[in-house]
Amino acid sequence: MNKLELEIPSPLSERAKELARNPQTKIAAIKLHRAETGVGLKEALEDVDNFIAQNYPDS
Repeated sequence: MNKLELEIPSPLSERAKELARNPQTKIAAIKLHRAETGVGLKEALEDVDNFIAQNYPDS
């Protein structure tokens, strides 16, 4: 059975993505994502980490 791979769009806003690209502003990206969406700290951290892992695998 083949594994189906789906590309799930990032839940991050463009501004949060911009902040997440720079390791020095990762915390700001998490805070912004929480403020924009109302998610908890754990979910916001996972969302930002997933965005970074999918777009910058060598980071």
